Amino acid sequence: MQELTKSITCNNISKKYNHSRIFGDCRSTIALANITFSVSHGEILGIIGKNGAGKTTLIKILSGIMVPDSGDVEVMGANPFKRTKLYRHSVAIIMGQKSQMDEDISIYDNALFMASVYGINKETADTRISSLSSKLGLTTQLKQQVRTL
Repeated sequence: MQELTKSITCNNISKKYNHSRIFGDCRSTIALANITFSVSHGEILGIIGKNGAGKTTLIKILSGIMVPDSGDVEVMGANPFKRTKLYRHSVAIIMGQKSQMDEDISIYDNALFMASVYGINKETADTRISSLSSKLGLTTQLKQQVRTL
């Protein structure tokens, strides 16, 4: 059996934030501690966790926005910290949270609205929403109001 190409590889990445206080003392927060994982081409990865668990830090590192304190990262065969023009045109991130959605309308209507904001026509949006919801196993929740999630 042929091994799938790795799209994302992280080896022992760590990131710590130092917080200075008014009276000179300093406090550290470990956002990521020796994280190692890989994602093969075609796999879907979800990053979930509590507030402060390091999700946003990890995404910023993968996108090349932030450099880890230690460890190695490779995305699609490239070093995200060099951020070449080809890399920037190949990698995109979207970060959001439930509070950015209109809680009074359905997931589908929220997705359709966001598609229109980005100039995507309804037919294309419907196709993409259907495909993605199917891949994520969310087809039955599409008509559900966001507030009920």
